[in-house]
Amino acid sequence: LRRVNCQQVIEKIGIMSFNIRTASRWAESDGGDLRFGRSWRDRKSRVAKSIEISKAEIVGTQEGLAWQLDELVTILGSNWKRVGVGRYGDLSDEDEHTAILYDSTNIELIDSTDFWLSNQPQKQASIAWGASLPRIATVAHFRHRNVPEEKIIVINTHLDHASQSARTHSAKLLRKTAIALQAAVVMGDFNAPKDEEWFTEMTKDSTLLDAWPLATIKKTGS
Repeated sequence: LRRVNCQQVIEKIGIMSFNIRTASRWAESDGGDLRFGRSWRDRKSRVAKSIEISKAEIVGTQEGLAWQLDELVTILGSNWKRVGVGRYGDLSDEDEHTAILYDSTNIELIDSTDFWLSNQPQKQASIAWGASLPRIATVAHFRHRNVPEEKIIVINTHLDHASQSARTHSAKLLRKTAIALQAAVVMGDFNAPKDEEWFTEMTKDSTLLDAWPLATIKKTGS
């Protein structure tokens, strides 16, 4: 989603959301990644290639572990950087991130922060509203070389897969935060279709708009 009055800024920047799938031990074994030939070692180069082909300069990722994200940034090249902490902050096998990657060739990072999708958003690993796991959002404040007078604030997240209540309450928090920060983009893996309540909540009063139908260039991947 994007803010209603920032079309000109967004059109000058390639922005992408990408669930890169965790490389946790569960995903590799019980999740079937090794068995079906989709382990991280087999697909990391393809993930990087997808980003390169998209020409995105800012990429909101979901599910990445710290070492996994480091490998991806290394493949992308020395101009690529990342921000964002893990949901537990312990570098464990379950410490998924909503990291934001950016190409520092034209993108300058001003500041970044993280908050949890709960009624205690500054409390690390906090859970609320029936969520199955701690859910997190990463915020990055950027400036682009081609639009130096504009600060570009991006929020990237991953909503709960199990609880509709958690998704709805999380959407309320994300919308409130986006409005307060004047964020240009809110992106992520929302784990639900747009006919669910989270989307109605997020786009209430049209401060945030569905970016897809408004985009002049549309690219998808699987």
